[in-house]
Amino acid sequence: MPSVVLGGLLALTLAGCGLFGSSKPKPTPLTPIVERVGVRQDWQTSIGKAGNFTFLPASGGPVVLAAALDGTVVRLDNGKEVWRTSAGQKLSAGTASDGRLVVVGTYSAAASSTFVSLKLVKTDTGQIVKGHDYALPNNADVNKLLALK
Repeated sequence: MPSVVLGGLLALTLAGCGLFGSSKPKPTPLTPIVERVGVRQDWQTSIGKAGNFTFLPASGGPVVLAAALDGTVVRLDNGKEVWRTSAGQKLSAGTASDGRLVVVGTYSAAASSTFVSLKLVKTDTGQIVKGHDYALPNNADVNKLLALK
């Protein structure tokens, strides 16, 4: 008998939820989006192809430093080309800059080592001031980086 009473109370409780209408909260209406800052494209250019790599430009103020797969490195000021130089090799990475120098590079993976070549280019003249080649053993860390490509 107690189980019948408990069952009946449970049924009344559940039925009571729907007897007095829905108590679901109503969503707040969305307010329209108002444009606060106008955005417009000032200029556009192409430096070259990227192949299977991603080349992100380095920028600061009106200066943009960019690179392409064929080794091209360019400085643009307000969209106007200031200089264009060649790193002398195909690139797979670039650009990073501290404002004075820009670094670009490439790598080639072999069976036991990965060869990395970096070039430093002066941002004011486009002159290559330093280049260095590294041979990294293909350890667990290097293999993880190679797997990211």
